[in-house]
Amino acid sequence: MDAISILSKIFIGYKTKKKLVKGIPMVYKYSGKPVFFDPISMIQEASFKISSSRLDFKKGLEDLQKDEQFEHGKLEPSVSVSWNQNNKKMKAFRFVKADSDKASSLYEFYANDSLFATFLRIYDFGKDFENFKSSLKNQIPNDSEMSKGIKIQVNADTIFYAENFGHSQFWKLKICPELLGLD
Repeated sequence: MDAISILSKIFIGYKTKKKLVKGIPMVYKYSGKPVFFDPISMIQEASFKISSSRLDFKKGLEDLQKDEQFEHGKLEPSVSVSWNQNNKKMKAFRFVKADSDKASSLYEFYANDSLFATFLRIYDFGKDFENFKSSLKNQIPNDSEMSKGIKIQVNADTIFYAENFGHSQFWKLKICPELLGLD
């Protein structure tokens, strides 16, 4: 353990680990058992799925009844990662939520301290996604298309994307250059 990790652990309870991800140096800070996630691949994958999704609805996020799930409250991140890319200071945080009903992980992505994406994975084997899909059933003509993912244009600059990828997964992304620059 290097000196920075020791001081960080003593003063704020986090350990530090430097890793190369896709050739980019990243600094992870974590407490407990680390989950070293690849924030670039996560955003790239979400961007690809959203751009290839044919289903597109226009609906306000308050109508989706998901906004409160995208809040971490007073939780401290279990893992954070920072890196520089395209002349921007990038950061991502992973929060672990252990509600009485269902556990979840919430990820937040920032460019120059501006939030541009949020990812929520609910460990429920797809139950929340199925409930969400059922709430839109009368608006979607072909159920087989819904199983691939649901894209909703929330407002002029925000897209919401839902899918079942083993567990329920929900993205809320701002339409911004940060998404285009992560390739």
